[in-house]
Amino acid sequence: MEGITMKHVAALSMGTLSVFFKYIYQAFPSRMHAVQLINCPSYINKILGFLRPFMSRELYDMVKCHTNGLEGLYESIPREILPKEYGGNAGTMAELSSEFRNKVLEMKELLMDPEYWTVQKS
Repeated sequence: MEGITMKHVAALSMGTLSVFFKYIYQAFPSRMHAVQLINCPSYINKILGFLRPFMSRELYDMVKCHTNGLEGLYESIPREILPKEYGGNAGTMAELSSEFRNKVLEMKELLMDPEYWTVQKS
């Protein structure tokens, strides 16, 4: 969030926000437990208040804003699973990205199989 100003918020269109939050809540392919925002400006609550009508209550409650740098983040997420760039012990972001990419490539055949993605109606 570092560098975000009210000009950025003013540039957002209501339609785009509505579609974005609908996607996050209904179509995002992973189950989210929280959205952690770090280095938030002091006026973040005003921005969230502005966005509140476009968000479901559940999504709104998932948003955690940390204005005190990374210290608040460590209360929510253990350092052991954070990358080194965020004060964690899990390796660098480049290492983690490469590891994840390799895992996906190992599963490529399964992930590309259309039968894997069919819905079992029973």
